[in-house]
Amino acid sequence: MPSRTEGSALHAKQQSGSDLPSEAPELRSDMQSERSSGAKTESSDTEAAADVTRRHGPLVLIVTGMAGSGKSTLVKAMDTQLRSEGKRVYIVNLDPAVSLLPFSPNVDIRDSVEYKRVMQHYKLGPNGAIMTALNLFATKFGSLLHLLQQRSSSTDVVLIDTPGQIEVFTWSASGALMTEALATTFPTALVYAVDACRSKSPNTLLSNMVHACSVLYRHKLPFLAAFTKVDAEDPALPLQWMMDYDAFQEALLADDRYMGSLGRSTALALCGFYETIETICVSSVTLQVRHVTYSRERGEGRQGPRGGALLSDNCECSSSSNYPTAWRGVQRRTVATGTFACRHTFRA
Repeated sequence: MPSRTEGSALHAKQQSGSDLPSEAPELRSDMQSERSSGAKTESSDTEAAADVTRRHGPLVLIVTGMAGSGKSTLVKAMDTQLRSEGKRVYIVNLDPAVSLLPFSPNVDIRDSVEYKRVMQHYKLGPNGAIMTALNLFATKFGSLLHLLQQRSSSTDVVLIDTPGQIEVFTWSASGALMTEALATTFPTALVYAVDACRSKSPNTLLSNMVHACSVLYRHKLPFLAAFTKVDAEDPALPLQWMMDYDAFQEALLADDRYMGSLGRSTALALCGFYETIETICVSSVTLQVRHVTYSRERGEGRQGPRGGALLSDNCECSSSSNYPTAWRGVQRRTVATGTFACRHTFRA
């Protein structure tokens, strides 16, 4: 496992007529000598090579979620388990503001964009600087994609850790650019971390699921909602709310906040979203899947979302084909990390 990152340091240079440094990152490739060996003259050869990469390239898992949901810890646990099973893992860190990571990334955005320098130079706050840093990094994302293509024959899984600023994936152009570039080249899925400890309030859970729904429908990729920290908090209650609309209605009625009526209407709209996604309960530390049981009681004649939370050890989650996009083809890929198994349908 490489101890040093393969991303180069930020390059500052003068622009004509301006003293503003260029913050765009320039990733270093250790195979630059082969880059200029010759240009391909036939487009069919390029398309064939891209098709081979799509079919035989590594599985890319983009771990996203709200701040403090346990994304980095989950990436660390997945990395440890995958390597113990002999899998070849490649890790990319996209959080420019993190001070300490529990894993050693192969490519680190901090080597290309200096977060504090972006704050000072553009006079931005913390969140604005993170968004700007990702926008700058996205301008050179093709270099990272090229590096991943070079590593595809020696990599089984690519894990991508992201910042807690969920707006990167809900409306930012940089998030859409990066995920689309990955999805058109490799089998790619989104793992959305949900903090089980913060999901005891129905309105908090609802707000989190609205963000998750926004991420899914913006990027249109296979999606897995992973309830984390289940070794610290029982996730049975929020899962029951997701699977049983009537139970969620009762919880919202018991909450006398002003958001009650809005929450009830939003919860009804999210029923279709719960039918589309797969849900799993996992410890971010041990990666152990937790078996969750609850009673399911619905009102007469009401059909709630399908069950996807009654998971046991060595489970296999089969994703729904009812994604809001038309697949050009399907390719079955399975990633199994101990008791954490997930099967998805990807673009061919």
